[in-house]
Amino acid sequence: MSNVVDLSAAAKKIALADHILTQTYPLTQEPKLLISVCQYLDDAGQALVAVKKLTPEQRESVDTLRNIVQKHKDAPIEFKRKQNFVICEDDYKFSVINKETVARHLRVLRTAV
Repeated sequence: MSNVVDLSAAAKKIALADHILTQTYPLTQEPKLLISVCQYLDDAGQALVAVKKLTPEQRESVDTLRNIVQKHKDAPIEFKRKQNFVICEDDYKFSVINKETVARHLRVLRTAV
């Protein structure tokens, strides 16, 4: 029963992420929404890891999303630049998140459900 619950929870998180990315983001053009999408996809990915054996591509997406969410939590500075969301780290490295990157991770995780 737990596997069914985890799988349906993952499907709901992916559906929420899809709605934000395809409906809300185009209306608002607010890059901060991309972080919300990443957080939903990360939650879904963690649930999928607990339930299923993922392909290498799916596993890479889960790891990348986990990395993005962790950088977001630890980042001293974040800002939007044009249609991108930039996360800066303490050692002057930065990560750029855009709609295309997030949409790719969404497509990959959607195939796992």
